[in-house]
Amino acid sequence: MMNETVKQQQLRETGQKLFWKHGIKRVTIEEICQTANTSKATFYKYFKNKNELILHMLRVMFDEAMGKYVAITESGVSYEKKIEAILELKMAASDQMSPELYEELYVHPDKEIQNFLTEATTNTMQIVLKDMQESQKRGEIRDDLRPHFILWYLNKLTEMIKEENLPEHFGDPKEIIRETLTMFYYGVLAR
Repeated sequence: MMNETVKQQQLRETGQKLFWKHGIKRVTIEEICQTANTSKATFYKYFKNKNELILHMLRVMFDEAMGKYVAITESGVSYEKKIEAILELKMAASDQMSPELYEELYVHPDKEIQNFLTEATTNTMQIVLKDMQESQKRGEIRDDLRPHFILWYLNKLTEMIKEENLPEHFGDPKEIIRETLTMFYYGVLAR
């Protein structure tokens, strides 16, 4: 977990609330500062621009999510219970996400954000793959599936989530994520 000052945390949390509600483009630095009851000088003390705040926010979110993921995988409960907890964790992360934010993060992301998400996703996939290999050895995941196929499939699901016309069929970004995760995780459980 990153070390943050109280003001950094306040700016990050305020930015996150505003981005989740309105998307990235619509939210201004002025709005973040006003809502956080802080000055623009304080904002610029910690972040050189809005993108840097977004990247900081995403890093903190990924670090927290990975900490929770590891706690779930090491909890000793059945793989099916782990999957339920992981699905709840992932759904909580997408709760309150506006369609605008979904599009700005996954469909038409800024290059810096896209690079960060690609790297974070790659790192996450490797951790998930290792967990799946261990679960497969314990007989909790189908042994007729190759772990690298599972990783390839996860990458394809990630690409599918980013398709521009997919939201037309669901309306709500959370539903896209929920359907994709449920189909993936429950499709790999041992029979």
